[in-house]
Amino acid sequence: MHSSKKKNWIRAALFLAVFVAADVFLGFGLLPNTFARISIHSLNDSSVQDVFIGTSKGQCSIDPETVDQVTGRKSTNLCLGAEYPLDCLYLVKEAERTCRPERVIYELDPCYYTAADYSGIEDPFIFNSMPFSTVKLQYYLDKNLSEDFRIGMFPWLFHRNEIVNFSENLQMKNSEAYKEYSPDIVGDGTSVFHSNGFMYFKRIQMDKEVNYLTFDSSIVKQSRIDDLKRLISYCSQQGIELTVIVLPVPADSLSEKSADYAAADAYFRNIMDACGVEYLNFNYINTGFDNSLDGYRDYEGHMWGDTAENFSSILGTYLTK
Repeated sequence: MHSSKKKNWIRAALFLAVFVAADVFLGFGLLPNTFARISIHSLNDSSVQDVFIGTSKGQCSIDPETVDQVTGRKSTNLCLGAEYPLDCLYLVKEAERTCRPERVIYELDPCYYTAADYSGIEDPFIFNSMPFSTVKLQYYLDKNLSEDFRIGMFPWLFHRNEIVNFSENLQMKNSEAYKEYSPDIVGDGTSVFHSNGFMYFKRIQMDKEVNYLTFDSSIVKQSRIDDLKRLISYCSQQGIELTVIVLPVPADSLSEKSADYAAADAYFRNIMDACGVEYLNFNYINTGFDNSLDGYRDYEGHMWGDTAENFSSILGTYLTK
């Protein structure tokens, strides 16, 4: 009887080991290489003093290298599309765990506070791109466990339809470029991604998407505001200086939806004033920056690379202590 029980335990342990190995192998073969993986890796540079967090507009509008030429400091850009306030909080926690930055600059996009709530097993690319640590575990428990526990147990599940690219993905992940976090293996011919997180978009002929801001304080998600205040509180507790910025949008957009932009500005300015956080809305600061539509990829405010470099130089003067 004792021998039988022992064999059952051995079988169970072997099954679990095979199951875990298969899960890890599928994750390695199916999960794509992402901008987030490279951006987060930049935090391993202990000389980083300033960390930018925010959205896709920040990713393609803030060039850390140009900013640093003005400030004389070292910065990196963790702005990413679909990066919500809670994601920002854990990226800052990851930064504190690794490079311990002196300052965080949060690029705030008002539409991220009114967009639909997270639903289902959407692509958890930021979570998947973070190295395992207590921060990642907290992130999972805080965000993903209540939404879909499979994100933690089976991180490859969202990409299961990419099985046709499995062999190609394995080859890429065994390359030196992948192991060295080279930005050359992400992006396409219309853009150049930098290892400091900046996405330089080349000017091309394209139809500009008309996507103006629509803002109504009555539909702001309170959970997002709570996460914003958690971010503010965390930075204060850790002695991290926090600056919140709003990027300039095309003049056409600001003119067409002036009431919405003004309402969003007033709403978030009140929060920052109440929390004692520096708030810079570059839609209402006379910097001399040329925000004509020609300098943008769309009406929402994603900049071409050369426009971003011009703005980053101006931004650097406002971030110089």
